Amino acid sequence: MNSSTSSSSARKQERSYFFIMLVVMLGALAFSAGLVWLVDPLQLFRKASFYPAVITADERTQNAGLLRNYPAENLIIGSSLSQSCRSDDFEAALGGDFLRLSAAGMTAKELGFYIDQRIRRQPTKRIVHISYWFTFARQGAGDYRQEFGGFPEHLYLFRPSDRLKYLVNVDNMLQSTDILLERVGLRSLERIDFIDRNSGEKDPKRKPGAASVARLYAQIANGRKPDANFLSAERARMEQTFEQYYAPAIAAHPDVHFDIILPPFSVAYYKAYAASGVYRLNTILKFRRMLIDLAAEYPNVTLHDFSGNYDVITNYDLYFDTHHFTSKGCSLIAKGLAAAPEGASAEAILANERNLRAWAESEPAPRP
Repeated sequence: MNSSTSSSSARKQERSYFFIMLVVMLGALAFSAGLVWLVDPLQLFRKASFYPAVITADERTQNAGLLRNYPAENLIIGSSLSQSCRSDDFEAALGGDFLRLSAAGMTAKELGFYIDQRIRRQPTKRIVHISYWFTFARQGAGDYRQEFGGFPEHLYLFRPSDRLKYLVNVDNMLQSTDILLERVGLRSLERIDFIDRNSGEKDPKRKPGAASVARLYAQIANGRKPDANFLSAERARMEQTFEQYYAPAIAAHPDVHFDIILPPFSVAYYKAYAASGVYRLNTILKFRRMLIDLAAEYPNVTLHDFSGNYDVITNYDLYFDTHHFTSKGCSLIAKGLAAAPEGASAEAILANERNLRAWAESEPAPRP
């Protein structure tokens, strides 16, 4: 009898401990969720208000909050080519407010996804796209980039299950704690400037000038030549992902105007690919013709061709390498949009293509 009573008492005690532990665990999760909701370190519920926003170099994670909660009627978007573009330069030249949304190595699928998500979340009047043929031609262009731990699609879609995942995430809880500790003077957090985030000017290892241009030029011109099958597949992928992700994003939003920028790559960029094999140079230039066809089909598209300005594309002080231009180079794009809002005609773009082919042959290779 005593044994039975003792056993029953032990089971009751075990159940009591279990429920106590359950309550403690649920309380901890609730506290964590409440803390992350209050601070919202990635700004997914709201734009940071009672603390300076923590802007980091992790673009694909950071962009989710920027897309959702940073109200700007105009968007600058692109791969690493757009990282040196300053929204304040575009605001000064064109008026209105601009948000820059960059992602190094952006794929065609990501580009279409970003455009769609932005227009769904915020009223959008104008999108300035710093276009890049490799966005569509790169391997994996039809998918999200996975090199950096996977694309955080759940932060963008933010369904109920995604919100729960965000709220009980340990990293988000720790970052929220750090932000609160900073508010009371017990912690100092590293931030990058919102306007200049991930700009080449902010990287001490990147220096504009002929030496930097010559270094990448030599790697392209003298590097291993891809075989014919690789180059053919690259071009086919560019055409496929363009039609699958880009054209539909533009067609789906006829009330949004797309200013598509044919950027001012340095002349060394074209010369390098002419030296490494004309097939890829032809692919690069074919992309321009695809844009011409796109603009002819959709009235909400204007093309702006900055590739034909000889004084710009031969001034290597404007470049970090053969094709990544400085903020000064991008400011010329903003001013050019203001000066010629009607854009470039198909004839002018084709004329610039002929000039680029000629300069690729005639211009000397960059020297350090």
